[in-house]
Amino acid sequence: MTRLRQQPLGQDIQALLQGALPVDTNVSRGLPVSPGAIMGKIVFKAADDEAWFKWGKNAILAC
Repeated sequence: MTRLRQQPLGQDIQALLQGALPVDTNVSRGLPVSPGAIMGKIVFKAADDEAWFKWGKNAILAC
């Protein structure tokens, strides 16, 4: 996020929505990736991830 001012973020969002901030003010920045760059089943245990790998399937280990 671009630092706007030292005040609660909610006030900056309100100012942005009400047009008080310039249009070219960055309030956030994302990563340059496309949706679907990573694909697979979500698993929560390392053993499950290893099992999916052995089966030749894609899995994403969520911690």
